[in-house]
Amino acid sequence: MTSRVVPQTEETVAAYLKVRLEQLGLDRMFGVAGNYTAAFLDTILVDPASPIAISHNASELCAGYAADAYARYRGIGALYVTYSVGAFSLLNTIAGSYTERVPVLLVNGAPTTKEASIEANAGLLYSHTTGNAHADIDVFRPVTAAAERITDAVRAPFQIDSVLTAMLT
Repeated sequence: MTSRVVPQTEETVAAYLKVRLEQLGLDRMFGVAGNYTAAFLDTILVDPASPIAISHNASELCAGYAADAYARYRGIGALYVTYSVGAFSLLNTIAGSYTERVPVLLVNGAPTTKEASIEANAGLLYSHTTGNAHADIDVFRPVTAAAERITDAVRAPFQIDSVLTAMLT
């Protein structure tokens, strides 16, 4: 495990998660990029020292199976998708990893609290969403060691560490 400190200018939820994953030895993530995972992926991609490679997949299902296989080989796997239908496509792979105790982390990008509020107040419902942020995470709770919806940057480190600890134990 490396001890890497996030510089003051990079203290974001995405930067914190990136550092924690690097500390765990993660060196590859699988997934399908979307608007709401862009900030996290950019945090990895702009850091030339980051050991994490980004592998883009044709579908969320392919990414889920790739992350599961990678975790079986390397000890930890991770994937990124955008919320709702994209994430729902992963229910089978995440449930399989959970059942077989394979440590796989799903980073499920979603609108910020501010964006969700603007969308709700404008009466907007985008395609491929349920329109219910709680339903979008609640479907994963029965098939994961831990599932957190991060809405407060102050609590994010605790939530991230809690999920990573649950995943590894």
